[in-house]
Amino acid sequence: MKQKNSSVLAATSNLSHTVLDRLETDNITPIRDVKLDDIVVEALDTSLLPEGKYQVAYQYHETKVVFNTAKVFVHFKIIDLGDYHGTKLFRAFRVSELIGKPGRNGRFKLKKRSDLFLMLCHLYENQRIRPDRISLRDLKCLILNVMVRTVVKDYRQKTLPEILRYSVIGDVLGIEAGRIRI
Repeated sequence: MKQKNSSVLAATSNLSHTVLDRLETDNITPIRDVKLDDIVVEALDTSLLPEGKYQVAYQYHETKVVFNTAKVFVHFKIIDLGDYHGTKLFRAFRVSELIGKPGRNGRFKLKKRSDLFLMLCHLYENQRIRPDRISLRDLKCLILNVMVRTVVKDYRQKTLPEILRYSVIGDVLGIEAGRIRI
């Protein structure tokens, strides 16, 4: 029985050396050579700006389910001339439900007291438009004034390290230029 186990170990050892030699010739790093401090972190595609007032243009919106909650992410681009021109920011809004599959320019349903609906009503305040005719597509021809804030806590209300902090649209203040097509 001992002789059988030692021959199996020898065969396994020879096999593992063959595999390791093949990995080295194919320029693949074998597991034994990987250092424990070699970590790859996903690219951080977030922006950190000073808090304050900026002018932005609507880009698009996307619907997602985050932590079992339907949300719409409205994406904007800063059009102020200066260091932050072209920086992309977003604002997340809760919605009552998604219509269809989540994704870019997805459809959704709002409640009459939701933050997104109230923001849109505020923007359309001087227009004579029915609330059920409001669309995010109408924002494409507008320049909006927004307040940018920095996210300093995570979803568990723990303070984020400085390197992980990012900026989002805190509030849409109003229309700077443009006209809503009715």
